[in-house]
Amino acid sequence: MKRLLLLTCTIVLFVTQMHAANGTLIVRFENLKSNDGKVMVALFDGKENFSKHEATQTVTLSIENYSAVWNLDSLPEGQYIIIAYHDENENQKIDLGIMGIPVEGYAFSNNTVAEMGPPNPDDMLFEVKGNQETIHELKMVYFDFSLFQNN
Repeated sequence: MKRLLLLTCTIVLFVTQMHAANGTLIVRFENLKSNDGKVMVALFDGKENFSKHEATQTVTLSIENYSAVWNLDSLPEGQYIIIAYHDENENQKIDLGIMGIPVEGYAFSNNTVAEMGPPNPDDMLFEVKGNQETIHELKMVYFDFSLFQNN
C-alpha cells in the first residue's frame, strides 16, 4: 500500500513538473496591408533547427480587421525563432520581385530587419519561460516598389 501511494505521488509530482515547465506564446500580427489571403507562420525551436529549416510548428492564420493572432498553449520553455509572411494571393509561397525582394509582407521574430539577405538567427531568438505568457507582436514589412517606377 505504501509503495502504491509513493508511486502515485511520484507520478503526480512528475506530471506537475512537466506541465510547470510550459509557457504560453501569443503571436500577434497587426496593421497588415490588407485582409486578403492568409498569414503563414513557422516556429523554430532554437537556431539549430532554424538553420536546418526544421520548423517545430507551422500554422496558417486567417486575417480579420488587418490583424492575425496565434495562441500556443503548453509550449516548452526555451528559445525560439518565428518567421512569417502575408500570403496575399494564397499560393502558399512568398512571391519575389525585383532582385529577389519579397512582393508580399514578411516578418521575423523580435521585428528583426532583413538587410541584403535573411537576418542573423541570434537576433531573432526570443525566450519562452515556463508558467508565463509571452506576447510577441510582429510587424509585417512591405517593400515599396513604387520607388522604382518612373513618374
